[in-house]
This record gives sequence, structure tokens and C-alpha cells, in this order.
Amino acid sequence: MPDGVCKLCLEVKKVYKSHYMPAALYPKRKNLKYATRSGTGPLEKQIKTPLLCFDCEQRFDQNGESEVLRCVNPKGKRFPLGEMLKVALPREYDPQLSRYSGADIGVDMDKFAYFVISIIWRGAVHDWVMPDGTVRPHEELGGFLEPMRLYLLERAPLPPDTSVIVIVSGDDESRKVWTMPSVHVEANSLNFRFLTFGVFFRAMMGWPMPDFFRDRCCTSPRKCVFYGSAKHRMPEIMQIFEDAARPIIRLANNRSRPLIL
Repeated sequence: MPDGVCKLCLEVKKVYKSHYMPAALYPKRKNLKYATRSGTGPLEKQIKTPLLCFDCEQRFDQNGESEVLRCVNPKGKRFPLGEMLKVALPREYDPQLSRYSGADIGVDMDKFAYFVISIIWRGAVHDWVMPDGTVRPHEELGGFLEPMRLYLLERAPLPPDTSVIVIVSGDDESRKVWTMPSVHVEANSLNFRFLTFGVFFRAMMGWPMPDFFRDRCCTSPRKCVFYGSAKHRMPEIMQIFEDAARPIIRLANNRSRPLIL
């Protein structure tokens, strides 16, 4: 691998090809298809580019990806996080979306926050080439970018003006899809959203952060994780696609179902 400047630690080291979305989201021996506003097709290349040194790649894996992917299990049929929540007792019951505590089920919610911020940061430091050959320009995060980098380097806590919300789906349809992040403005905050095979992530960044979102952050003392059906959220997920023209990646092993949700 050639020497270069690692985008995270800013040191000159050997720089390796890093994935935008984790490599585990590309299950082997399964046909994947992508969908963008410009078209659809087989997903033949993973979305990756030289970005990080070995140490920072390992930091991303150990501080976030391993825990999230263990819970999501994108390469298998089982959905460990959904199974744990299905038999857990909610802290606040709601017929559509109940609140649970990650501490109650033995899940490290701080690592979920790290995973989400690492994905958003990757989209802000590089222009990524999409499966159809188009280029996704980097997100302009202004003053949010450096606090995110320091947080990912474990030199600072999650910025106080940031809230990461984790919603786990109990339906099968959302287990077939992952999307790349899109962003819009809500409550005077940047609102990033993406879906990863049954887990719907939101990251809010703004000042002042509304208490409603701050209290529901997965790193709050309540270690919030929400669980319920995502069927009512599928129009919202499709709106992410329509507004931002970001790729939706789905398993294509069931040809009787439409490509686009």
C-alpha cells in the first residue's frame, strides 16, 4: 500500500482502502443490487477508497463496527439485536416504538454511537464513487467536522451538540436493505439518517440540541435503543432515497420482490 496522509490521525503512513459502509454489509454468495435515481444494476464493486492507516482502521473496528455488526449479523439469517429486544422488558412501552436500555440487554450503546459518527465522518472527508460511476460529493459539516475527528480518535467525548438515535425494526422487510446516509435540516439541526439491515440510525447535530433528541441519544444515561415495526417508517426511508439520490443496496436473492422498497 502506498504512503499517504491518513484522514483521521493526519499522520503520514501506509494508507489502506477503506469502505464507506462496512465490508460485512456485502454478504458473500448473495447477489446484491443497487438502486439510485439514475438507475439500477448488479453491485459488482464495493464502495471503498484509500483513506485510513492500519491503526485507524483497527480503531474503527474495535470501537464500533465489531459490536454493531455482531448485533446486526448481516451475513446470517439471525438478527441478534432484534431477538434480544423481542424478549426484553421495555423501560417505556409504546404500541409502535418502545424504549429499551442497551445496558439491560448487554449491548454497548457507546459503540453504536461511535459507528454512526464514523460513517458520517467518512462521508464528510472524501468524494465517494458510487456503484453507477457517479461521484457523491463530501458533506459540508463546517465546525462539526473537527470535534467528530477528535471523538473518533478518542481524544474527546461525543460532542454535546450531537445526538445518535438507534431504532431497531421488528419486521422482515427492513432486514433486506441498507442505505447510505442522507441529510436534511430538522429542528435547526443537521439530521443524518441511514438504514442497516434492520437498524435505523439517526444522528442530529445542532445548537442548541433540543432536549427531546438529547434525552433519546444512545449514549445518554438511559442508553436508549428503540424497538418496533419499521413499516410505518418505510415511506420515510424511501424519502431519503428520493431527496438525496443515494444508493439503496438490497439482497436480490428473492426475484419475486421489487428491487425498490
